[in-house]
Amino acid sequence: MKRHNLALTLLLMLALCTSRFFLTQAHAAFSITLPNGDINHDNFVEDQDYSILGAAWYSAASDANYDIRADLNGDAYVEDQDYSILGKNWYKQGATLPTGTAVASNYTWNYYLTGTVNLGDWAKSPQQVMVEAVQVGDTTGNYYTMTVTTGGTFNMWVPNSGTYNIVAGFPQGSPDPCHWLWGSASAVYTTTAVNSFFLYGDPGDIFDDNIVDATDWLGPPPPWLDIDGDGYVTDKDYSIMGLFWMDSGVPDLSGTAVAAGGSYTLTGVVPFNGGFTSAPVTIEAQLAGNTTQYYSVSTTAYIRTPDVRYTWYSHLTIPVSINVPYPGFYTIRAKAYANLAVVTSTGQIKALPAQ
Repeated sequence: MKRHNLALTLLLMLALCTSRFFLTQAHAAFSITLPNGDINHDNFVEDQDYSILGAAWYSAASDANYDIRADLNGDAYVEDQDYSILGKNWYKQGATLPTGTAVASNYTWNYYLTGTVNLGDWAKSPQQVMVEAVQVGDTTGNYYTMTVTTGGTFNMWVPNSGTYNIVAGFPQGSPDPCHWLWGSASAVYTTTAVNSFFLYGDPGDIFDDNIVDATDWLGPPPPWLDIDGDGYVTDKDYSIMGLFWMDSGVPDLSGTAVAAGGSYTLTGVVPFNGGFTSAPVTIEAQLAGNTTQYYSVSTTAYIRTPDVRYTWYSHLTIPVSINVPYPGFYTIRAKAYANLAVVTSTGQIKALPAQ
């Protein structure tokens, strides 16, 4: 009997711990839909909103008693659909806004919250709303703010990693239409931005056409064929080339190449392979979501110290960089001479303000 009770106790403890975990589980991204119907914009749907809608009942935008605040679905009429929207959210109250010191979200911070804000019962043009984030357990009294456009995904930058509670809505004084309650999302955790790239391609592309094949076997004279960097072109170099025989690098980025330049920069390392201390490298950067163009620059990568070679496939180089005109996340493609082209995953590298 005692053994049975002990087993039962352990099962109950496990169930409680599991339930607690799921109740407090954080989310990597959030989505907030704002309830419609707060006609007088006091963050509560109640009698005053009904009175305003009643005064504008069955009016069109051209009528004297038309009130844009009561046109909840934005179709230029105040009628049955607006009444239904009001009824659906009747006596709902919006999220409580944070108190303390508002601090604007800053792109230079290294942590971000990803989310979307949508407007309930609205199919018209997107609107500008305020997003406010408070870190769970914060003792500074600060909360972080950002203006975003509804309907799209955005990144909100915050100074510290951790879990945040989020509210979104229309601040007092917002232009009409702003007849939505404030919404909220809880336990949203941050993502850490990646600020640099490290890319190395497989060696053997001596002909520099992004494939290792027979043209490389008959390639140019040393030092390009000295793949292992021992100062000689021997069967070892051809054996290394054989390891990657008929391999090809990643294709070009989509769209048109544009000369790099701008007030933001992406910095990284592109190790290369071969018995040489420097090599030409092409760096390309494409902003996430832009498939029509990418930015390109040709530079030279150098081995930090000619004698520092970890292995034949990873020679440490000094950093290379590419300047771009816009902040955001970029895909980076690099092509070092005698190496196959390589690329990062989409949206991985964050461009930083140029120093």
